[in-house]
Amino acid sequence: MNTKIKIIVDTDIGSEMTDAATLTLAASAQEIELLGVTTVTNDSIFRASVAKRFLDSLGKNNIPVSAGFGTSGEHLWEKEVIFPEGYQPSKELDSRPAWQLILDLVNENKGDVILVGIGTTTNIAKALENDPELPRKINRLILMGGMIESPVVDGESIPRGFEYNFCNDSTSIEKIIKSGFNLTLIPGDLTFQQNDPWTDMELVRLSAAKHPAVKLLIKLKDRSLVAMKEGMQKANLPIGFAKPWINDELLMAYIINPELFKVRDIFVKWELPDKYPRLIPSESGYPLKLVYDTNFVETRNFILRRFVNL
Repeated sequence: MNTKIKIIVDTDIGSEMTDAATLTLAASAQEIELLGVTTVTNDSIFRASVAKRFLDSLGKNNIPVSAGFGTSGEHLWEKEVIFPEGYQPSKELDSRPAWQLILDLVNENKGDVILVGIGTTTNIAKALENDPELPRKINRLILMGGMIESPVVDGESIPRGFEYNFCNDSTSIEKIIKSGFNLTLIPGDLTFQQNDPWTDMELVRLSAAKHPAVKLLIKLKDRSLVAMKEGMQKANLPIGFAKPWINDELLMAYIINPELFKVRDIFVKWELPDKYPRLIPSESGYPLKLVYDTNFVETRNFILRRFVNL
């Protein structure tokens, strides 16, 4: 009998479809034992309540969810989609701060846990600060974030600061990069290699799914694109950057089915020339495994099958 992959997911769920889709994949995968979920950035209590709603809809109400670093009171536009009856913070959130839940779950499962970060890395850095042995207590750390090469979309180079997860808290990610984690990185470069985000036909198949969690994902997708276009305009970036990319879902697809991806071992040097970090491939430096390529059609179909079969 195969042993399930034990993971903890640290997420900024609530602002896009992609985090919710990733959590849905993790919670529903037979290959995975989801030990806990922590949330970060802005109104992290709201985000934790969103995570709890998705887990409840998937019949996973026993998984602890804890709010982490962020401000309070900034409810995002998704409240009208996810909480149409009116938003109230979930009364079933774990009372431990996110960093403490991470450490408790790791210590209960020493050597077995894959710690997953698909948002700003503040919670993970705080857990590391409170237990410098964390890198040696987990199996590995997999992060979605950063850029190795500046990708080009529709002839326009995407600026380094466009990548949010690492740029939003460069101090935390610097500590993590330098701390000795067995680190796997899925950079923003991979997301923007897609010449073919979700197609209309694929979205029709997704819309045909009956599960309430998937129906909620579709509502988020529609609202996410509107918010993304507004964000592009405010940042004076090409409106073409706003597409239905698969993003954080790539990370969970990699965990479940690594054969879909190409990975290589590299060293990187850390630079902070401005407020946005730069990871530079080098012959020496900090080691990590870089997920650098996938067949996006096959990977989207893999993800789509998982949702349709819920």
